[in-house]
Amino acid sequence: MKLSEQGSIAYKAMLDQINFLKRQQWIITNYLVLIYAAIFWLEQHIQRLTATEKCLLAILAVATGICGVGLLSLIQHDLGQARLLIQEAEDKIFDAEERSALGIQRYRNPHLRGFSFLITLIGVAVFGAVLLIWSLLRSAAP
Repeated sequence: MKLSEQGSIAYKAMLDQINFLKRQQWIITNYLVLIYAAIFWLEQHIQRLTATEKCLLAILAVATGICGVGLLSLIQHDLGQARLLIQEAEDKIFDAEERSALGIQRYRNPHLRGFSFLITLIGVAVFGAVLLIWSLLRSAAP
């Protein structure tokens, strides 16, 4: 099957969507780290934070981590959906010989592709929150 110009544009847009979503995962993780750093800076540089203020900062750290993990997971789902669409398009565009020559392989579960990176990014979100809460609790001790 020869791919039309419109088909080529649509296929390229689907591939670009994958790259966009991957970048969004990294951007979210970077923002999480920046928010954690801002909370840590407040804790270190504001004199005499009350226990209530430290508790609020800890709650903010937990909420940030939960939102970040949720967004990372949502994007992973979107990546899986985009990969399913690409696989369907590739099934129509390429025959078995072309797929082999181009190294295009089918994935049983496109939603789990890149899952190790997702786990690493979630680990950054969770570890950052835990480290920040530990710092807040440590400084609250008499």
